[in-house]
Amino acid sequence: MSSIIDEIRNRQSQPPVEERADILVSTNVDSVSQPQVSQLDVLKDLLATYPTISNQQPIRLQVEIKAEIDALCQSSKITAETLLEALFIAAIAQGGLPSVVVQAQERLKIRKEMGNLKSRITQLGNLLKNNGG
Repeated sequence: MSSIIDEIRNRQSQPPVEERADILVSTNVDSVSQPQVSQLDVLKDLLATYPTISNQQPIRLQVEIKAEIDALCQSSKITAETLLEALFIAAIAQGGLPSVVVQAQERLKIRKEMGNLKSRITQLGNLLKNNGG
């Protein structure tokens, strides 16, 4: 028991450690934050020079076409979004946008027909299930 008391007494008699002057820590907070703020402003200004990108939109594609797009994007190291943007720009530049719109309208008509068929199948399936058939 006395050894513990002696140890505590010895700790109290040790000289205090001098406070260390750390040269890595700046005492002037304003001088540290100013360059960071100005660099932040520079980065924000640089970002503002780029085109604004919209939020991601889910796009439903025909399975075979999506597989081909995915393969092309993977081999070319691009994204489907950037491919779509480039195709749109190329269609405008080459004057092919009207034919692309016609193709899109035809595909939309087919998709609406598919949606109607799926709806009818679901309705008929539910009707048969409810009637025990």
